[in-house]
This record gives sequence, structure tokens and C-alpha cells, in this order.
Amino acid sequence: MGQEVLNLPESTLSVPDKVCHFITGRMNTIVPQARTRCFTRPGNSPSYMYVYIHSPKNVLEGHMRRAWSSALFQTLEEMRQDSSLNGACSEEPYCYFSVADAYLVDHGWHYETTASKEMDSSIRGIPGPSYYDHVSESWYLDWWQRLIASKQSNFPGSKEDAKELAESACISYINALKKKHTETPYCSVMLATNQTIYIALDFRKISTPALIDYTYELPSTVGKTLENSGYDGQVILRTPWTDTDQGPKRAYLTLPLHGIEFAFEERQSGLRDDLEAWNLLKSNFFESGQLTRGRLFADDKQNSRTQKAAVLRYLPGPSDTVTLDTTDGAEWMVSRDDFDRCKLNVEGQVSIDAKSGNTVSHDGAPTITKQKNGEPCAVPASFIQGW
Repeated sequence: MGQEVLNLPESTLSVPDKVCHFITGRMNTIVPQARTRCFTRPGNSPSYMYVYIHSPKNVLEGHMRRAWSSALFQTLEEMRQDSSLNGACSEEPYCYFSVADAYLVDHGWHYETTASKEMDSSIRGIPGPSYYDHVSESWYLDWWQRLIASKQSNFPGSKEDAKELAESACISYINALKKKHTETPYCSVMLATNQTIYIALDFRKISTPALIDYTYELPSTVGKTLENSGYDGQVILRTPWTDTDQGPKRAYLTLPLHGIEFAFEERQSGLRDDLEAWNLLKSNFFESGQLTRGRLFADDKQNSRTQKAAVLRYLPGPSDTVTLDTTDGAEWMVSRDDFDRCKLNVEGQVSIDAKSGNTVSHDGAPTITKQKNGEPCAVPASFIQGW
């Protein structure tokens, strides 16, 4: 790791040191009660570098959480506009930021993020910094959603630990439900790997609004159990298929583990009470999975779908194809060559993209995309049915 930037004359600083000088200057001005440190390390080429931002206090687990993180987000935006940096972290060198506080360091965790003018403008919705944008709830949540999606552990996970944690989360959740509900769902581990945990909550016939009521206990149980565990994944709430005039339908909702953990952390830090943490979860993290058995889209009003999922199982199909089930509740067919090319049998999450008429830009078919060697690898897929 590079050296910490101290109180040196700015004219004597190198470009990397100017970046840290700017960050610590802004952060320590906004939140002087929680000093921020900054280190830099060169990348493998002159076109990028690593920037480590650290607080020696537990600023993200207590009452300083919103103040310190908001100061960080504001600083990362404003450094893109500062002419004294000569384009550093805006054009070149490109910057990869690693963010941690004392608690995260002690537990082997950090957040990773990058930033650009385009990303900052999309968060604010308008070009240029604004005081009102910097204190808005949507601005705060948009930035945090970027961070929680890239929370990294220094220690590798294991399938055995993942399964044990998921089972413990199930027990905690069901025990909490029994204090409030006479009927509880069946909680099971759908998938546990070195990287991911998928928990399924199977309900009897129940409406979607009633289903959502059962998510109130998730932050204090599943979120608490899995916080800082390092596993990505989802909690899935689903009902059995029900025959309708339009064919078999069901409820199928998904919540990302990182979103549930974030709601718990906001509650744990004192920023929100239980009800506010639940409303945060409901308003920002719900997605729908496969709702109909025979059609990719539930109705004519739905014209697109982007779903994060994982490959649950796969089998050889006819004519050199592979059929696979994904955790969003859909069954797909892909070619064997594409399946092997993108290594869909290897652990890791995928992104499913489709548009109305089953067409997207990639070869006119839905796509299943997986990261391979740090690059997206897209596979054209044919929808078979909901499973």
C-alpha cells in the first residue's frame, strides 16, 4: 500500500498524492470528528491506480454512518470536477476505490467502487453538484446500492459454511415469525455455494400483498445472520402454481441478500427503526421472478425483464443443447457450445435480459450473461417454461 499523504505543500505532490490530499481535505472538513486517511497504490499500468480510503473509527456501524458515508459520496463526486487534479480519477489515471472503517478492517471486509462523471450524473439526475441532491434520500440510497453490491471479503467462503449460515438464518426467521403469524412458510436452502446463498420461502396460496407482510422480520433475522458473511444471493418468496383463465400463475418475489443486510445495518446503526428498515426494503429491493408457467412475461403490460439469478441445475438437452433452471423460476435452453464457452456450470451469478416478444439486441433472443475472466459473456437463450 502506498504512503499516507500528510500536510505537504500541494505544489510538491504527485498526481496520486494530490488525489488523497483532495479526499482527506474534503472529508476531514465535512466530518472533522472522524478523521479520514487515504493511501494510493499504482495499478499494473499508468492508466489506473488504487485509492484506499479508511477511517480508524467505526463510522459505518453507528451514529456517524450517514454523515461519514454522505461525505464520502459527495467527495467522490466533487473530485471529478476539480481542475487541480488534472483529470485524475475523471479521465486518466482511472481510479479504483477501496473503502473501509475500523470495524470492516477487523473483520476482513471492504467496499469497492469506481466513479465517473456519467455515473455521478445518473445518480443526481442532473449535471453538477447540488446541496439538495447531496442530502436527499434517493441520492444516499443510490450510492449505497453501488457500494453494497461490491462488498468484498479477504477470506474465501465455502459451500459448507454457506449452507450452515443459510440454515441458521431460516431457523431465526421462522422463530421470529411464530411470534406474529399463526401460519409460517417452509424455509429451505435452495442453493449454497462458495459465493452465493439462495433461501426459498414456500407459502401456501396467498396474495402478493400478504406475502410482503412476511418480509418484516427479514432484516433482524436473515440480515443479522448473514451480515458480513460475504455471500451474495437472494431470499425468494413463492407460492404454488394456480390455474387461471390465462394459464398457471403464482407469486414469485426476490430480495437480494445485500439489500436485506443493508436494511439491518441501517437499523443497527440507529438511523432507522424496524418499521423504517422494512419500508426501505420494500421500496428499493423487491423484484419479480417467473410468474407464469407458459409465458416469459406475465401479461402484455410487461415488456422487459432484467433479473439477477444463478444457475440451479442443468441437464443435456436435445440436438447438442443444454436445459437449465435458474433461481428466478425459469427453465431455459442454450446451445452446448455457448454453455461451455461462458462456463454456465461454474459457480457465480448470471444476469437474465429479455424484452417484449422475446427479443433483445443480442441475436434477437433473451440472453443469460455471466462474468468470465472479468468480462461479460452473453449466451442467447430460449425460454421453455416456469419450473
